[in-house]
Amino acid sequence: MKRGDNHYEEATKLRRRAKELFLKKKSQSPEDLEAMSSEHIRRLLHELEVHQIELEIQNKDLRRAQEELDDARARYFDLYDLAPIGYCTLSEDGLILEANLTAATLLGVARGTLIKKRIAQFIRKEDQDIYYLHRKHLFETGIPQAFELRMVKKDETVFWARLNATAAHDSAGTPVTRLVLSDITEHKQAVEALRQNELRESENRIRKLFKQHSAVMLILDAETGSIIDANAAAAQFYGWSLEELTQMSIQEINTLPPEAVKACMAKAALSKSTRFEVRHRMADGSILDVEVFSNQIESAGKGFLFSIIHDITELKQAEVALREEDRYLRTILQTTIDGFWVVDLEGKITQVNETYCRMSGYTCDELLKLNVSAIDVVEEPAATSAHIQRLIAKGSEIFETRHRRKDGSVFHVEISATYMNTGSGKFVCFCRDITERKQHEEQLHTLNNVLEQRVEQRTRELQETQSHYLHAEKLAAIGKLSASIAHEFNNPLQGIMTILKGLKKRAILEEEDKELLDAAIGESERMKNLIRSLQDFNRPSSDRKMVMDVQKSIGSLLLLSKSDFKSKRISVVLNYTERLPQILAVQDQIKQVLLNLLSNAADACLQTGGVITISTWQEEERVAVAIKDTGIGIRPEKMALIFQPFYTTKPEVKGTGLGLSVCHGIVQNHQGEIRVESQPGEGSTFTVLLPIKESAGVS
Repeated sequence: MKRGDNHYEEATKLRRRAKELFLKKKSQSPEDLEAMSSEHIRRLLHELEVHQIELEIQNKDLRRAQEELDDARARYFDLYDLAPIGYCTLSEDGLILEANLTAATLLGVARGTLIKKRIAQFIRKEDQDIYYLHRKHLFETGIPQAFELRMVKKDETVFWARLNATAAHDSAGTPVTRLVLSDITEHKQAVEALRQNELRESENRIRKLFKQHSAVMLILDAETGSIIDANAAAAQFYGWSLEELTQMSIQEINTLPPEAVKACMAKAALSKSTRFEVRHRMADGSILDVEVFSNQIESAGKGFLFSIIHDITELKQAEVALREEDRYLRTILQTTIDGFWVVDLEGKITQVNETYCRMSGYTCDELLKLNVSAIDVVEEPAATSAHIQRLIAKGSEIFETRHRRKDGSVFHVEISATYMNTGSGKFVCFCRDITERKQHEEQLHTLNNVLEQRVEQRTRELQETQSHYLHAEKLAAIGKLSASIAHEFNNPLQGIMTILKGLKKRAILEEEDKELLDAAIGESERMKNLIRSLQDFNRPSSDRKMVMDVQKSIGSLLLLSKSDFKSKRISVVLNYTERLPQILAVQDQIKQVLLNLLSNAADACLQTGGVITISTWQEEERVAVAIKDTGIGIRPEKMALIFQPFYTTKPEVKGTGLGLSVCHGIVQNHQGEIRVESQPGEGSTFTVLLPIKESAGVS
């Protein structure tokens, strides 16, 4: 097109020049022509011929340019009319000013009939608002708009179209809209087909999940309650087949009256999710408690209830059992021989049982008005508050104190208090009257002091006469002496117990006297057990292996060590496992090992207030006993020497260096093992492992 324009300009210039030359020649008179020389006339003719040739050449160029212009115009109209998308030019009022053949074909009308018609009449009525909204945005902002809507052909066929609108001006400067139309019906159909396919796949997945889920599921008609569908879990739970269930209604399963069932269904239909606890009937006639979660769903415009059912029969039974247990425990608390009360963080009594009322002489109402400090003789109110704070920090504590009865008398009590961090916090306390026990303890303490004095005196005599013997022989002599003393005590003790038991059988006593008599018999039994432990420990070894209860043996050894531990203020912590298997061993040898380890642990606690922890457990096919102390520990360089004969870390007056060596030999003879863990300043742990015999049984 540019080349044709250039030819047109050159032809115009040439025509103008030729016209000027012609007028010039025409203005000359015949006289002038006659006066001209032949040479001048020939030159003039030559110029005219040259101009004629130039005009012919320019004429050819013009015809060629015209042909190129016609070809370009034809190609442009071919591209415009035969484009795969429709083009329209719209006026400000939405009238079609120009359209290509494709636009006419899309709209199903002849191109000529489109001119001056509104584009809106080819847009489906429901989608015309979309067109007008984007048309408004285009005029207000000038930003090209792209949108999709449904259009209607002349034959009422509806198709989906994508419209791209651009603001422009025509040659006269009038605002117009360039509109591009694309038929996207096949694309929309493909998308819809894909969506439907995804919906079918999703429905299949949901149905498969519904059918195979382990939870009981039902789909009900929201109006009638008819069971529309059920899964395999529902058939298994209720006992009916799927075919039978889908022919039933929920009213046949729910034990509520029909009106109540209908009310539940209405409630579920109004909310997103509703929970019910009801009772359902099984195929065999049994009734089970169930928890139902139900919500409304819609399908094809119809309402359904989707329900998930959980069997809570066992939960309900557990709740009933829990209530019975609570009633049972309350009965125990009211009838136990120990006093029971609950105290708040201020020390005020909030609950008390009848036992403590009888114990203190107060009525229940009177005690509920009192603070603990009002009945405690030992602690002042300020001390009681501090004790409460300590108890909160520790969590629980067993301690002894004295309480004042309503009549002013004082009695000894043992309190077991536990802090419960529930709500505002409270203390649960059991109170036992230990007045008689205290009296017996004082008597036993007096007897024990006498016994200890006699033992010390006899020990000093033995030390004076046998100073040349080793320390081990001294211990053996003391052991024999202890056994002899125990034997001397055993005979009169048996007589006392016989009299007490006979008195219990024959005498008619008051309840309080019976309690005193039972306490005396109990303390006598404890003394008998102590004497038996002394005798068992000092009985000569037979080297015969017998079934042995390790934990019971430790208990008898602790009785022997009680006085020593008490004098050193050593506390013992027992960490026994349940159902510890028995072992097959030479009992007195294993007792010798354990007693030696306990003695070493006590000696290691140089400062008073040490702690010895005894733990038992089963390690594969062996029983383990660990004795841990909080003493001085063993330095690393000494660990390899502790089992060597005659090596000791104790002063000469306390150790011979044979104890651990002998213990090591005894344990090895029993196919066992001794392990040692120690840190200087932190204490030591000696662990004895002894094999379990299958025939030994379980303790």
